[in-house]
Amino acid sequence: MNSPATVFALVASRLLAGIVGSRYTRFAQFVRGPSAVTSYLGDIAAHREKGYLGHNPAGAAMVLALLVTICGIALTGWLQTTDAFWASAGCRHSISCLATRSSFWLACTLPGCFLPVCVITKTSFARWSRVRSGRPNQATT
Repeated sequence: MNSPATVFALVASRLLAGIVGSRYTRFAQFVRGPSAVTSYLGDIAAHREKGYLGHNPAGAAMVLALLVTICGIALTGWLQTTDAFWASAGCRHSISCLATRSSFWLACTLPGCFLPVCVITKTSFARWSRVRSGRPNQATT
């Protein structure tokens, strides 16, 4: 099986899970509109974001952006194996742009994955240190 077919199979399995999968893998559970994403990003900037079980609105937008970009890379890669687009400059340019875009999406995703973990770890450590010092109900500054 060639690489584009493998990618399409993986994306198809994710799309299928998004339609008929378990509660938290379904797109209906986490995909929201652009206004929800914009509102969530504003809440992050104001330090009042809500917690979500599963993907938050920004994470859901990133999942969709990555799925579309990866499908585009696979499609243009497959097109280059056909006689009509063999060594096509347009396909090469498209793959290059899509690969750059996917790298950008991934670079944007990493802070969203690790910053909440850092905040949770900092909060947990502060609670642990208060309990250890005998001041469990005092807030830290």
